[in-house]
Amino acid sequence: MRALFSYLVARLTQRERKTRRLGLVAGVLIWALLPVGAHAATCTSNPSATFSMGFPATIVVPRDLPVGSDIPGAVVQQQVPADGSVGIACTFTGSETVPAVFTNYQVGSSSGIVTPIGNTGVGYKLHSDSTGSDYVTGTKNLGAAQFAAGPTTCSVAPCHLVMGPVMTMTLVKVQQTLSNPTLSSGKYMDVTIGGYLSSTVSIANPIQIISQTCSVTTPSIDVDLGSVPLRKFTTIGSGSDPVNFNIGVDCTGLTTNLGITFTDAVNPSNQTNTLPLSSTSIAAGIGIQILRNGTAVAYGPDSNIAGTTNQIMIGQVNGTATTIPLAARYVQTASTIRGGSANGKATFTMSYQ
Repeated sequence: MRALFSYLVARLTQRERKTRRLGLVAGVLIWALLPVGAHAATCTSNPSATFSMGFPATIVVPRDLPVGSDIPGAVVQQQVPADGSVGIACTFTGSETVPAVFTNYQVGSSSGIVTPIGNTGVGYKLHSDSTGSDYVTGTKNLGAAQFAAGPTTCSVAPCHLVMGPVMTMTLVKVQQTLSNPTLSSGKYMDVTIGGYLSSTVSIANPIQIISQTCSVTTPSIDVDLGSVPLRKFTTIGSGSDPVNFNIGVDCTGLTTNLGITFTDAVNPSNQTNTLPLSSTSIAAGIGIQILRNGTAVAYGPDSNIAGTTNQIMIGQVNGTATTIPLAARYVQTASTIRGGSANGKATFTMSYQ
């Protein structure tokens, strides 16, 4: 029994020695994997920069302004000090970086350079006029180069970084149909650098968004082209003397780019510049053209969407009533023509962009 006990003790002692040796080797490996002389960036915080953007209390959005377009009159610029009295400064000893985290407080992440304002159908853009940067949600890692002195940063490094310091905030239409939302005042975006608050962008006042349209003052127009002798038509493309008429539009209180599309009421797919006569007409070999500045306009689909096929852009209207001068004429469409009644019908669709 004594001999067996001695044997067991000897075996246990050998195992302990092996375990200790393994533990010693593991300890050496762990020590060897630790970086020698590791350093991190050091950041210091001054008061944060505050942009308080004061927009008009009411902003009118043209009904057919294309999605993604800047809203007219919805641009504000503001500047904060660039003397180092605000912002975050960081120093580096190597290639380490610090995170700059941009957060939207109005729900949603940026798409491109536009950040949504919840489900209002309106978004905003933040642009630094000093550096050319556009600010969007997410994280950007900053290194020593971003804090270096330079013409767009500061004269003495390390620079105290802020958004801007000259900042432009622009409201953008991000949804086709707007339900006249009210944009709340308060914080819209901020950025922290290395965990410290660097800059905050707020809207100073509530904004009532109004989706407004113009009104057509001449919704139905009859153009009498008169009696035209057959001898007036000498070849295909020849026509009668134009008869002038106007379309009236009242855009009081709204600045918009005005467009118009004419549509063949019988054949909406017609994209030529000639309106066929109605089926009740007796005349033959004749069509009708609508002229703008002496040139026949082409017909297109019944749509107010910007860029509709054959849409005619009239130009900008600045809060006033306006008239669109046009003319109409008969035009010969076949080598053989026949006299008689000659009628046609077209519709027009206004686009307010």
